[in-house]
Amino acid sequence: MKIKKILSDLRLLNNTVESLGEQTDSIYQEFENIQNCETPKCEKEKRRLRQEMGNCINKLKYEERTLDECESKFHTYSGQLI
Repeated sequence: MKIKKILSDLRLLNNTVESLGEQTDSIYQEFENIQNCETPKCEKEKRRLRQEMGNCINKLKYEERTLDECESKFHTYSGQLI
C-alpha cells in the first residue's frame, strides 16, 4: 500500500469517526430532551434513539479499529522509507 493511499484512508477514517462522534452527541442531546417524558410516544422515541445510538457506537468501534490498523500500516511503511 502506497503512503499516499494510506494518508488518504487515514483522512477519510478520521472524518468518518468525527461525523459518528457528532451523531452520537446529537442523539444523546435528543434523548436528554425527552428523558423525563414517559408517554408512549416518548418511550417509542427513546427506544429508537437507543437503537440508533447503539448502531453509531458499533460503527464507531469498527472505524476506530480500522483507523488503528491504518495508522499501524502508516508507521510501518514510513519507517521503511527512512
